[in-house]
Amino acid sequence: MEAALLIESGIHKKLDGLVVAWCEPQQQLERLVARGLSEAEARRRIVAQLPVAEKLRLATEKIDCSGSLEQTRLQVQTLAGKLRRAQTAR
Repeated sequence: MEAALLIESGIHKKLDGLVVAWCEPQQQLERLVARGLSEAEARRRIVAQLPVAEKLRLATEKIDCSGSLEQTRLQVQTLAGKLRRAQTAR
């Protein structure tokens, strides 16, 4: 589920944690355009969303997607391992 929706609805307060995946603003714009949105539509979507800084402030875990796909995968794998270890410890 989108972090912004979890935050805006207050559901994040009931969760054990909140993972936010993020990238640099220019990359976000480029990625939305690559998915078929016009630049104007992409900009409107970005402006309508909760600012990344606000989502990151509330995140318990962060995935920086501004690097390579391999770097992002490594972060996800590391987080998955951490979550599995935490679940096993319960």
